[in-house]
Amino acid sequence: MNPENLRSLINELLNELGQLRANGALQDVQVLRKKISELHDQLTVLEYLLSSSGSTTVPDPESSPELKGNPAVISNVNKNELKSRVGLNDRFRFVNELFGGSSDEFNAALNQLESMKLPEEAEDYLDRLSEVYHWDKKGHACEDFTHLVQQYFGR
Repeated sequence: MNPENLRSLINELLNELGQLRANGALQDVQVLRKKISELHDQLTVLEYLLSSSGSTTVPDPESSPELKGNPAVISNVNKNELKSRVGLNDRFRFVNELFGGSSDEFNAALNQLESMKLPEEAEDYLDRLSEVYHWDKKGHACEDFTHLVQQYFGR
């Protein structure tokens, strides 16, 4: 299975997640969300391995010449910083306005974002989240959350 087929599968699963969420099947949504997250992690690694020049190991950004100094790659030092950037009021607002009141889903999204190294990955993920949760992209909560993530990735 190639990366594009996997990406298509992820998008289909995200659409199903939105339908389950709309039908109120919260237990099913949480299980499906976890599977999607695991699949996304595997896809990210697979894409890297397929694009690398025959290497089967993921390089450390600090020891790899093509990645060292690249502002698009986040170092491991900042991994937990995104969660700490969300204040209590914003956390409450994001959970309620963007994640349907589910702090578990909000935390899962933060964990997923923190696992990403490239800002483009995060942008794609935010786009998928906005489709699943039907975010008003011009709403203050969506704009603030997107801005927070962009700041985390240095954009």
